Amino acid sequence: LLAKFPGFSYLIGFSALYMGFGSFMYHATLTFFFQKLDQTGMYFLFISFLAYVLFKLFPQIKFRGKTYVSNKFFIISAVIVQLLFFFFLWKLPVNILFPSLTISFFIVNFILITKVKNSESIISLLKASFITLLIAFSIWVLDITNKLCSPTSIFQGHAAWHLLNTASIFLAYLYYRSETFLSPEEKVAVESV
Repeated sequence: LLAKFPGFSYLIGFSALYMGFGSFMYHATLTFFFQKLDQTGMYFLFISFLAYVLFKLFPQIKFRGKTYVSNKFFIISAVIVQLLFFFFLWKLPVNILFPSLTISFFIVNFILITKVKNSESIISLLKASFITLLIAFSIWVLDITNKLCSPTSIFQGHAAWHLLNTASIFLAYLYYRSETFLSPEEKVAVESV
């Protein structure tokens, strides 16, 4: 499904590149502007994935008696919300809001797996994404609390946090790319096996 609507891949890809650039520049310069790019990049990526999930839930919208495929609506809505985060909402407490949104996002996805019966996907990719993110978060907590922090070591907790987050994002994207939606005939054939 994701391959049929490449606008979502472009949105997710742009958001990932934006976040990577913002994070890299913030860590290199420690300036206020790049801190904003770093933080808004996390929201941009979350909003991009969320737009695709909402599209899966509501693939069609009705407007003035006509039915439309909703992909453009959700992509445009995501861009508008991203702009709102960039200009106004980025000052919200990121250490509370973003983890809450991320956990909610995974919960909604796991609920969708049980509710949407006309799709098949490699669920282990989503589970691996979630576990990788939990490990990354654990390392991040150990790093900021100075339990796993050694400035002279080749192993840096914060660097591991970034690498594991990258892996988690990639696994989540692969999960969405693995989805196939079955026609009613295909669904009956799969269920009869």
